[in-house]
Amino acid sequence: MFRLLFKGTDVFLKKTEKIFVKEEHYLKDLVRLLEKTPKRILINYMSWCFLRSRLSDIKEDLKNLIQDFNVVFTGDVKEVSRWLDCVSITSSYFAFNVGYKYVTKYFDKSTKDMATEMVNNIQEAYMERLENIVWMDSITRQSAIDKLQSMHKFIAYPDWFEDTSYSHSKLKIVNMTDSYLMNLEILQIESNLKKLSKLNSIHNHTEWTTDIVSVNGYNDIYSNAIVLPAGMLQLPFYHKGRIQALNYGMVGLVVGHEIMHAFDDSGRMYDKHGNRRQWWTQETMETFSIKAECFVQQYNNYSLTVQGNQVKINGQMTQNENIADIGGLSHAYMAYQKYVSTHGAENRLPGLEDLSPEQLFFVGFASIWCESTTEQALLNDLLTDVHSPGKIRVLGTLSNSNEFAKAFRCPIGSPMNPSEKCKIW
Repeated sequence: MFRLLFKGTDVFLKKTEKIFVKEEHYLKDLVRLLEKTPKRILINYMSWCFLRSRLSDIKEDLKNLIQDFNVVFTGDVKEVSRWLDCVSITSSYFAFNVGYKYVTKYFDKSTKDMATEMVNNIQEAYMERLENIVWMDSITRQSAIDKLQSMHKFIAYPDWFEDTSYSHSKLKIVNMTDSYLMNLEILQIESNLKKLSKLNSIHNHTEWTTDIVSVNGYNDIYSNAIVLPAGMLQLPFYHKGRIQALNYGMVGLVVGHEIMHAFDDSGRMYDKHGNRRQWWTQETMETFSIKAECFVQQYNNYSLTVQGNQVKINGQMTQNENIADIGGLSHAYMAYQKYVSTHGAENRLPGLEDLSPEQLFFVGFASIWCESTTEQALLNDLLTDVHSPGKIRVLGTLSNSNEFAKAFRCPIGSPMNPSEKCKIW
C-alpha cells in the first residue's frame, strides 16, 4: 500500500523502512474500530469525506449545502464569494508565484530591513533573559542559548526574489487543462508527490516553506526558525511610517510569542537543528511544570457567557499559548526599549497626546485581539482551540505584566495588577 502511495516519485520503500508514530494509541484504537465497523459504513464515510472536500468546487447548489452546514456548526452566515475562493486556491497552490507578484508590485522593500531590526532586538532581549534565567539548570540554559543563537529568521520574502533570472527559473507552473475540477486534482497530486519525494532527503533549514502573503507569523520547529512573511508586515499590524511602539506591540508580540514556543514544553522536544530530541533535564522539566501550574489555575478561573451559560477557559489546554503570550509580550517590550535606546524616544501621536509611546505599545497589543464572532464559533473554540479567546488573551496577559501596570499606573491589588502574578520568563 505504501509503495503504491509513493508511485510517481523516486522513493522506493523497503520493508525495513522505519515509521515514526506520534499517536500509537490512536492507531491501535482505529484498527479495532475499523475491524468492528461494517464495510458499507466505512465506504459511505470515506466517499462522503471525499465528496464533501469537493462540494464547493462542483456546483453552486452543492456549495450551498456546505454553507448551510457551516451556519449550523459555526453560526457563520456570510457567503464566501466565488472570486475569493479562486484567489485562495491560487494562493495555496502557487504560493511563491503569488508572493513574488505581491512583493515586486506592492511591498516596500525597506520594510524588510526595519522588520529585521525588530526581530533582532527581540532575539537579543531573549538572550539577555536566558543568560540570567534561574529556574533552568546550567545544562538546559546553555542548550537554550545555543538554540536561540542558531535560530533562522525568515522575514518578508526569500532572498532569491531579488535574483530575477533565478526567480523565473524557480517559479514554474505545472500544465493545466480547461477543466477547473481536473486542474484541482492535478495540483493536489503534484503537491502530494512533491511532499512524498522528500522522504529520507536532508532537510534544508534555510529554505522557505510558507507562502509570502499569509497574515501570520509562526515558529518552524523543524527548521528552528521564526517566520514573518510580507503579508504580516502591512496595516493594520505594521507600517514603517508610524510610531514604532505600535509595531512592536503588535507584530513584535507575534514574533516574541512564536520564539517563545521554541522554549516551552513543546519546543523542548526539538533541538537547535530541528531534530526531535529532548534537551531539557528532568530537573528543569519538573520546575517548568510547577511554574506552569500557576497559569493553568489562573486561566481556569476565566469564563465567558455563551448562549446564556458561563463557559470556563480550559487552562490546561491553552497553557502553552498563554505562556507564549505573556513571555512574548515581555520580550517585545524589552526589544522596544532597545529600539528607543538606539533611535531616541518617540513623540506622542497627535490627538492621542494623553497616551505615552509605552502605553501605545500595550494599546497596540490589545487591538490585535479585537474580534467579532458568533456564539457557535466561540463555543467551538472554547472546546477545541489551544488559544484562549481574544478578550482573555488581553486580560490574562496584561494582568501578568509589570511593565503594563507601571505604564498605566495600576494600583497594586487592582484587577489588572494583582499582587501575585504568574511568571516563567
